[in-house]
Amino acid sequence: MMTNKIVRLIEKCKSFEPLEGRILVHPLKVKTYKAKEPMPVRGDMTVDEMQIGEKEVDVKMVERDVMYRYQRAIVLQVANDEIRFTSGNIIIYNVGALHTFDLIKDVSLLRKYDVVAIENE
Repeated sequence: MMTNKIVRLIEKCKSFEPLEGRILVHPLKVKTYKAKEPMPVRGDMTVDEMQIGEKEVDVKMVERDVMYRYQRAIVLQVANDEIRFTSGNIIIYNVGALHTFDLIKDVSLLRKYDVVAIENE
């Protein structure tokens, strides 16, 4: 999983030392799944296009992509006192906990308490 891009990102992140409890990560591709949900329709109009008070005639199932709540990332840099994570680990985190780290492209910031697992290779 250590591509040239990841190795370059690890090198760039070495000039930063996250404070205690924080880690720099590179989020991997967002995983989604297909979900079907009912959508009331009248003829070829969806609910959003109907006038208020009009009654729905039919319900059809619409398929859409839904993002998983937990995603994967590669650890790039950790605080010096951190013993559980090292650069190159793949971790699982809650999507809502991720913060963009604007100083380096494709790098984000997580609190170590938002990591729920370390993936075994």
